Amino acid sequence: MNKHYGAQWVRKVLKVAPSPLGVKAADLIYYLLDGMHHARYASICKVEWTNPQHMEMSVDLNHMATVDFDGLTRLVFLAHTLCVRVELHSSGPGLIKLFFSERQRGDDRWTCHPTLNDAVATFHKDYDFLEEAGHPVVAAVSSTSRL
Repeated sequence: MNKHYGAQWVRKVLKVAPSPLGVKAADLIYYLLDGMHHARYASICKVEWTNPQHMEMSVDLNHMATVDFDGLTRLVFLAHTLCVRVELHSSGPGLIKLFFSERQRGDDRWTCHPTLNDAVATFHKDYDFLEEAGHPVVAAVSSTSRL
């Protein structure tokens, strides 16, 4: 992701210079929704794009699944790739509020964010008992898809 399409949109349309977190959040929203034009303009205008530490935005709760309409999976992958903490809250009927917090790479649980590969490795370490319990689906998938 070397193109900051979301951040470019914020600069051009809203005439705002986003903070480094604003760049990450705008790019995440752009890629999550397949373009800023799929977000509610009123929600975009409420975001404090210049805030360097945290921001929030409500988005439509469409396509938030792990497969088929895989928005939930893409949200997690994008957060790990862009090194930004994302928290989800209810925001009204059909809406979800995304809270973004700036993070850095490293080992401190409260200020850092793992890479996607590190998160997968931690998951396999923490939940290896599912494989050990002999769950046939988990064992089959885990043996063929470990990163």
